[in-house]
This record gives sequence, C-alpha cells and structure tokens, in this order.
Amino acid sequence: MLKIIMYLGSALLLMNVSSALAKVTYNQNQLQQFIQTNQCPGCDLSSANLTGNHSQANLDKANLSETTASYMNLSEATLTNANMTNTDLRASNLSSANFSGSALFGANLAGANLYKATITTEQLAQATSVCGAIMPDGTKGKCN
Repeated sequence: MLKIIMYLGSALLLMNVSSALAKVTYNQNQLQQFIQTNQCPGCDLSSANLTGNHSQANLDKANLSETTASYMNLSEATLTNANMTNTDLRASNLSSANFSGSALFGANLAGANLYKATITTEQLAQATSVCGAIMPDGTKGKCN
C-alpha cells in the first residue's frame, strides 16, 4: 500500500512539473532581441515575464498572450495587432500606447495608466479588470 501511495505521489509531482514546464512557450531568442533592442514585431513572447522600461517599444503583431508585464513601462509603445489575451498589465504605464487591432480578451488592466492610449471601448470591455486604471480620457476605471 505504501508503494502505491509513493508511486501516485511521484506521478502527481511529475505531472505538476511537466505542466509547469509546458507553460514556457515564448521564443528565448526573440525575448533577448526585445530586451536588447526594444523592437520585436511579430515576436512570440507568450507566457514570458517582462519587466523594466520599454517606452516606445515596437511589439506590432507580437504574441503576448499569457504574458506577465505588470508594473512595466510601455508608454508610447506600438502594440498594434498584438495578441494580448490573458496578459497581466496591472499597474503598467501604457500611456500613449497604440493598441489598434489588438485582442485584449481576459487582460488585466487594473491600476494601469492608459492616459492618451489609442484603445477602443470594445477593447477595454474585453479586459477582466480596469479597476483603478487611468483611462485614455483621464478618468478612473470602474471597479465591479
């Protein structure tokens, strides 16, 4: 009985480790390119953990799904036609960023600065939260 319990415990641990490893889907070379140049149009940065000052970054047509970019500076960034599904952008500086054509389904924009960002009301409605965000017109995002 003890052997069965140990076997099952090992199997569960292995499943958890393999599912955690499977989550890493971004292209490491493209991530390095973005970090070094601030330019990465069309890159796959899905599930990456992005940090730092990337003001005026070019991420046109990038895959940023499942990416964590909270507390990041992406002011004046080009985020056009990007896949930002389930992206965590909490408390990020996104002022004057261009989101034209981007998918924001499930994105978390709580506390983000979106002042003067090019983003539609439809895109904002796709987000899970805009609570406390500074909206493009300078008003405060509603908390539901």
